[in-house]
Amino acid sequence: MDINVLIKNLENSIKNDDLILPTLPKIAMKVRQACDDLESTINILVDIISKDPALSARIVKYSNSAFMRRGNAQRIESLNIAISRIGLDQLRTIATAMAMEQLFISSHKIISEKISKTWKTSTEVAAMSTAFLKFYKDNHKTDLSQEEMLLKGLLYNIGALPILTEAERKEGDLLKENVLNYCINKYSNIIGYKILKSWHFSESMQKTIYNWSNFDFKPEKVDYIDFIRMAYVTLNLADSRFNKESFYEEMLSKGIISDVNFSNTPEFQELYKNLLIAYS
Repeated sequence: MDINVLIKNLENSIKNDDLILPTLPKIAMKVRQACDDLESTINILVDIISKDPALSARIVKYSNSAFMRRGNAQRIESLNIAISRIGLDQLRTIATAMAMEQLFISSHKIISEKISKTWKTSTEVAAMSTAFLKFYKDNHKTDLSQEEMLLKGLLYNIGALPILTEAERKEGDLLKENVLNYCINKYSNIIGYKILKSWHFSESMQKTIYNWSNFDFKPEKVDYIDFIRMAYVTLNLADSRFNKESFYEEMLSKGIISDVNFSNTPEFQELYKNLLIAYS
């Protein structure tokens, strides 16, 4: 099949809302609903999360991470104490983020490799963007949340999933690496926007995913988009023709970074690696 035909099919599917969009994992949906319920208790959340042993283990692991433990805080073994340490506000985001990995699975060899790489990159962007925000918050007054930054970082390329699903269904030219990359770069933001809208995520979340890859879009104030872009460029994910010098000048002027080599400092690398371990 001609590549232009395949791209046209994708465009028509997007326009007509015919793409198969992923559904939010049930466990994530239940946790989010429980956290939004003012009458929820830790026992209710323990009952929900304990039904998913893998998520339970990751919640406990996260509560014991270097990022969460302060000073000589005692190591936690039980889920209910782990939830108490994390707090209900953070749990809503953390549980959603950790459940997201369930979506990045495929039995198709080529798609499986691509989808695994996509998830790995998403965790790296999430950890690095959160690290940049953490250092920014240490030096500037802002209401930006590290937990929301984490989730936005993990979701920055969620729109790639339906494209890969479509490629798996139709195979042919769409399975070529260069074609997959082209389609993801071109369509993932609008598809990601549609996914988050179908999941009833906040308008802020939808706008971030829709706008972050359009570098001509400049947020008026320091925004989550700035930190996603900073992670994306620092991880060398941008096109080779991308003007890094101009981008770093913009980030310096906004106070996102204090130095173009800031991400290479031991302090930053330690935080980044701790976040990567905690969230993966």
